Amino acid sequence: MHGARPLLIHAFGSSDPLALLSQCQQIQYLRGYLADLGAISVLEEQNYFDRDYLSEFSSFYSISTSGYPNVCRRLHFFSGPELLRTELEDAVSGSEQASSKLQSRYLGFIVLRPIPHAPLGRTVLKWYTDLTPKTPRVVDPSRTYWCNVAGLKLKVIGLAWQQQDTGVGACATIGVWTMMHSSAFDDSHAIPTTAEITRSAHERASLGGRMFPSSGLTLYQIAEAIKALNLSPVIVEGNLSIPGQDNPAFDKARFCATDVTPVLAAV
Repeated sequence: MHGARPLLIHAFGSSDPLALLSQCQQIQYLRGYLADLGAISVLEEQNYFDRDYLSEFSSFYSISTSGYPNVCRRLHFFSGPELLRTELEDAVSGSEQASSKLQSRYLGFIVLRPIPHAPLGRTVLKWYTDLTPKTPRVVDPSRTYWCNVAGLKLKVIGLAWQQQDTGVGACATIGVWTMMHSSAFDDSHAIPTTAEITRSAHERASLGGRMFPSSGLTLYQIAEAIKALNLSPVIVEGNLSIPGQDNPAFDKARFCATDVTPVLAAV
């Protein structure tokens, strides 16, 4: 942690790395969400190699004339009190007490990709406090994510999200990617990258279109990508009715409000 000081500590606020990005709705939402969680400090890994971005880089960005780098940054967020470097050094050195204190204040992480138009990579943040316990939120798709920071192991329970990137993974690709994260028990299971999902979607249903950059996927390309992941897709278009009955067999509004197993229904 000396010399080049690859780990930097920032105060959460107007000058932290997330705030210094070009602002968009997603960044503003994340900043408000983290503020509600009580974020006080930001720990920045300046050189982080992210599996998803490396896959995107090898598929598309490495051959771009813009000269994108292959290194990301990763931000870790902590609630109060202020994170001190001595406290971090104690935890990294093996102090169980210091590690436990950091874990109790850990709020999650955001990977920052070197893509100006879509910098938000894999993001997992802690669930905020349920304000309506009588009607609790459904959080079954969430799971435990482990992070290793200079040998320090931290965990957060949530579900991965990332900003859609029209270079490799547009909206539907990110949707399938998040669905696969909800279906996996942990990172040791083979969760496909966004580039792998886009590639699978085009193998049998490209319809003459180019693979990268990605302008989005059709329903049948989404289904092909899911089949390639050894799952069974289901496509339901519109509302389905039962002859002689008033209640429909399927309607989009009811489906969207129902807890379902990880299969895809395109509506």
